[in-house]
Amino acid sequence: MIKKRKIKIDVKCKRIPTEKDDELKTEEDNRKNSKEGKIEERHHSDENNFINLETSKKLKVLQHMRMKKKGISTANLNYETKVIEKHDNEKKLLDKHFTKNITEKEIEEAHIESFIKENMKEFYDELNNKKKKQIEQEHEHEQDQEINKKQENNDNDLINNLYKLSDHLKIKTTHEDTSEKLNCITGITEVPIPLEIKMKNIEETEKFKRQILKNLHNMNKNKKGT
Repeated sequence: MIKKRKIKIDVKCKRIPTEKDDELKTEEDNRKNSKEGKIEERHHSDENNFINLETSKKLKVLQHMRMKKKGISTANLNYETKVIEKHDNEKKLLDKHFTKNITEKEIEEAHIESFIKENMKEFYDELNNKKKKQIEQEHEHEQDQEINKKQENNDNDLINNLYKLSDHLKIKTTHEDTSEKLNCITGITEVPIPLEIKMKNIEETEKFKRQILKNLHNMNKNKKGT
């Protein structure tokens, strides 16, 4: 038989809490508090991790900014040359594949071109020979013209030589170089003359002028009288 547990009731018909109920409440409270604490700890740890990530990112950016810039590396250059060589080899292979698949028309065209070149050689050779002959004739004509001009000039020189005078028959010029004389004169210093001597010179020159004028006047009268 199962025994029923006796429940204590108040005057208001309410159940009185037992010791076990208190224990259960304390356990529930502890559980709630423990859950909230764990949630807070997790939240706090997440915040710390986020802050640490941001700081680490900033440090990496600063390190990258402070690092020296790298120059041209030989590895990159070798890689580019290898890529170019591969591309060229691929083109060569494609050309080989296409050349193998030559059609009959292309073969005929090649034969026609070779036939035309062989038969047209004579024609082109004739044209070249004609051009060379024309050039040679023009050159010879120019040389003949130059020779004729030289002969004409020589003939003219002979005629001009006949009209030339010998040196002893030429008239000498009376003009002489007076530059040396003038240099001597310019080098002489002038001496100041007193006023009395200057006045005497002026009076004497005027007397001579009057005498000359009188003589000329008398000469004119005599001519008119005759």
